[in-house]
Amino acid sequence: GWVRRWPNQLPAARVAQGHTGPIVDLEVSPNNQFFVTASADGTVRIWSLGDAAEQRQLEGHAAAIATLAICADSKRVLTGGADKIPRLYDAGNGELFKAYPEQASPIAAAAIHPNGQELAVADGSGAIKIYRVNEAEEVRTLPGHAGGTWTLTYAPNQQWLISSGQDKTVRVWSNGDGSEIRKLDLPEAPRAVAVSPDSQVVAVGADDKQVRLFALGDGSLQHTFPAIADAVVAVEITRDNQHIAFVGRDGRIHVWQLQQKHPVQVFVPDSGAVAALGWTGDHKTLVYGGQDQHVYIDSLSLTNGHVADDKRVNALALHPNSAWHATAGDDGQVKLWNTGNGEPIRQFTGHQGPVRSVAIRPSLPGTTGTPAD
Repeated sequence: GWVRRWPNQLPAARVAQGHTGPIVDLEVSPNNQFFVTASADGTVRIWSLGDAAEQRQLEGHAAAIATLAICADSKRVLTGGADKIPRLYDAGNGELFKAYPEQASPIAAAAIHPNGQELAVADGSGAIKIYRVNEAEEVRTLPGHAGGTWTLTYAPNQQWLISSGQDKTVRVWSNGDGSEIRKLDLPEAPRAVAVSPDSQVVAVGADDKQVRLFALGDGSLQHTFPAIADAVVAVEITRDNQHIAFVGRDGRIHVWQLQQKHPVQVFVPDSGAVAALGWTGDHKTLVYGGQDQHVYIDSLSLTNGHVADDKRVNALALHPNSAWHATAGDDGQVKLWNTGNGEPIRQFTGHQGPVRSVAIRPSLPGTTGTPAD
């Protein structure tokens, strides 16, 4: 029952080029000044968010990179990959700050605690190791996930570390003592996890092509979005907690309103498969990259939208001056709306069934509808 307004011309996406292998991970800095990409070409690159220009590369890895994380103050970048060694870099000058102990197998996931004092890494064995940032000392080892841990995310409230893995579960760990607080069971393996800025909800994308919202407080299922065409590989929530974006292996990026659970827009990139995405601080711009080795910076094009009918809109007519429009719905009403802000102007009643069409007479203030009755 939604009506959406779009601009006449859509802005072109900005493109960052330089990688020679597929992009496997990316993050936008919390200060909204840069973004960082990790690639199968073995490089990690920092780019200006303003003009998409490459600023520097982070050197030291001897093989493909699989994961990265940016600390909350945007000063450091954590990386990990096939050479099994987690590395922390200075984002300002690209210099290596610290290399951490070699893991048992290639690193699959990494995260930095919001307080900047600890970090977590997970490898193909499934184990999760927590280290002190400055001393590179191991704090503890969490059992993780049988078959491999795929994602690590710290909750902004600093209380929990959330992980997902091959065993078809999402697990919530206490940052205080490392104990497992709860386990969320999924029908298929979860490959993408995002925590809301208020730490109330965790969004989980899985191989069954669905994204689910769970309450972090008690683990209850809050909502399931309609299945998409392929397995979900990435999911992100805007910093204002208003929108969620997720992408499947088919490369189509789906954006929904997080609170009202209404679809907003679908991006269909020409670049093919998308492996990673992130929101910028304006809450409407997406940064994404994948198989074609490029990074794209694209914005939501929706101008505004409003609910016109509880079930569906059967017809819409726009006045020639575009100042207002009329809708016909299953509720038997014809409604007039302000096109600029989506606010209702008036409604016409009297039909006994759904109204199937609506028309506006340009020369007169009249509106007619065709009812099912």
